[in-house]
Amino acid sequence: MDTTIDLDDDVSLAVRRMQRARGLDSASEVLRRELDLAPDASVEKLVSSLPGELRAAIVVADETTTDCKYVRDVDQTVQTILYREPVDERVMLELTIEDGSFTVRGLDAAGSMVDVAGGRAEDGQVTFWTAAVSDVEADDVVTAFHEHCKQTYRTWAFQEPWLSGCGVAKWKGLKID
Repeated sequence: MDTTIDLDDDVSLAVRRMQRARGLDSASEVLRRELDLAPDASVEKLVSSLPGELRAAIVVADETTTDCKYVRDVDQTVQTILYREPVDERVMLELTIEDGSFTVRGLDAAGSMVDVAGGRAEDGQVTFWTAAVSDVEADDVVTAFHEHCKQTYRTWAFQEPWLSGCGVAKWKGLKID
């Protein structure tokens, strides 16, 4: 089904500006990223190769990122879901799938990517792990993923120089002269 959508001139101009600023090929890609639409089908395709328990843990963990305001992106070539900070597009978390396993890595306070959690299926046996403990339940992996997501968001997203702008001051409820 081919659908045409008419945009107001100011909306069209804003989309073209975002397209140029981000180096994207199409207006659809700009809107897909802004609306966080691209990953849903791509995430499903990416995780479909994993055994049921591993797949379920990833789907639930992915759904927990909604309160962190990350922009999700999927890199099919390296089988990785990237969770980017929306303004500077820095990767804050990454979930990589390979050989019947997955690994979640995230930024630590020093700005380095560290292992957070993961799971693997070997010889019909599914095991999960976190950075602190090996052989945990799937719920523990989801919790570790979500907690690291929130901590990374708090640590990095609210300490950036661009947050000193007028819009953020209004958002924080501060009076601007």
